[in-house]
Amino acid sequence: MIHKKELLERMKSCYAVILPSLTEISPNYILDALRFKKPFIMDKYSGFAEWLAPYGALVDPLDERDITRAIDELATEEGYARACKRAGQFSFVRTYAQVADDFLALIKASL
Repeated sequence: MIHKKELLERMKSCYAVILPSLTEISPNYILDALRFKKPFIMDKYSGFAEWLAPYGALVDPLDERDITRAIDELATEEGYARACKRAGQFSFVRTYAQVADDFLALIKASL
């Protein structure tokens, strides 16, 4: 296991990020990759899949051929360039105040 700071340093220089997890509901790891404009492959069942689909590749984590297809696409010069462009288009800013407001709204709605 490595510390988050070291992970982020490694991520800055990596080629791409792959997270075909079955249990990753909110993959902050992918959001970290997008901070560095890194292409990514993640599972299509993630809670973020619909939101992040325009910026990366989604795969069925139980289908080795699907994962292989996505990796093969990133391995080509053209595919990698397309993936980098898609990842580079991601932009999202969310403040702690906005998150707190969302939590308060949920609490009020449940009362």
